[in-house]
Amino acid sequence: MSLAAFKTIFWWEWTHRLLGRLIGVAFLLPLLWFLWQGRVEAPLRGRLWMIFGLGAFQGTVGWWMVASGLAERVEVSQYRLAFHLTLACLIYVALVWTAQARVPRSGMLAPMRLRSCAKLLLVLVLAQIYLGALVAGLRAGLIYNTWPLIDGQLVPAASQLFFAEPWWRNFFENPLTVQFDHRLVAYALWLTAILHAVDVTRTLRRGAALWGALALACAVTFQAALGILTLLEQAPLAIALMHQGMAMIVLTIAVVHAQRIAAKESIRSAGLLPDSADRLGAVARS
Repeated sequence: MSLAAFKTIFWWEWTHRLLGRLIGVAFLLPLLWFLWQGRVEAPLRGRLWMIFGLGAFQGTVGWWMVASGLAERVEVSQYRLAFHLTLACLIYVALVWTAQARVPRSGMLAPMRLRSCAKLLLVLVLAQIYLGALVAGLRAGLIYNTWPLIDGQLVPAASQLFFAEPWWRNFFENPLTVQFDHRLVAYALWLTAILHAVDVTRTLRRGAALWGALALACAVTFQAALGILTLLEQAPLAIALMHQGMAMIVLTIAVVHAQRIAAKESIRSAGLLPDSADRLGAVARS
């Protein structure tokens, strides 16, 4: 590595650490102020402290990740990179979910299957981001740059997917297996998003849940196309960054949609939406 390349990495790393500390201060100081003013009720207080604790833990995980590249290797462990990124996304999900829960809105009469599917989509997005981090950590996007075939096949041979011992290491250390898993989860996510949008359209026909489902299906479709382009072009930096940024947009839409369509449960538990109305609305829309 040249000195110029090292300086570039150094300044990116220094800025990343500084930004992380600023985020912690920007979260903690207003929280302490509003707590002192007595303007945060007990349930929200616990959630905010949990988010702050996750942020502090994230700093520790960040150093743990960096330390993996300081001895015997010049890049960080893909295990730790994926954990660090996924934890950041979980913190982001908690922030967005908490903020959305503070927005007043009328009850949404959505069947259980729609609420469950919306949450499943959120889990699939997080899983896909985790796999994307493994792909990046292994530089697996620089190989097998064809689609829909991978290494000349739709499904690689088991001997190629599971040659490392023990077998579970292939899911984290075999570039072919990691990239193939990333593709499979992308297909599952796209198909689920499309089917969910169709189901919401036929069941609810209007409202924020409908627009959320349609927006998520469109965003996932665009992200899939962007991922294919990233692969075919062998992951140039500009397109790869677009792919990563679009992943956060998809995550944002997924968490907002899941919170909105699940908000009915909290409204009902507060006594604002009778169970009978919920059942009547679900039957009318099924």
